[in-house]
Amino acid sequence: MARSLLMFEQRAHARIPPPDLVVVLQVAPEVARARRPDADTDVIEARAREILDARWDAGVLVVDASRPREHVLGDVASGVWETL
Repeated sequence: MARSLLMFEQRAHARIPPPDLVVVLQVAPEVARARRPDADTDVIEARAREILDARWDAGVLVVDASRPREHVLGDVASGVWETL
């Protein structure tokens, strides 16, 4: 039974096409901490730093999410429309 489920899952995943666009929202660690004051600051900082330090491949839209919401949404919308 487990083998059948594994094979089913592998076939299902193989049929999923790659994404047309990946959107990465980057934010400085201090902004991330300010936005999530109730969360563990070490975890929040590590996650923000990891995203900032990552090298993103082509097909990834990296957006500075430290800016006001309308600017971030505008960049994401533009990226989606350009991809379509």
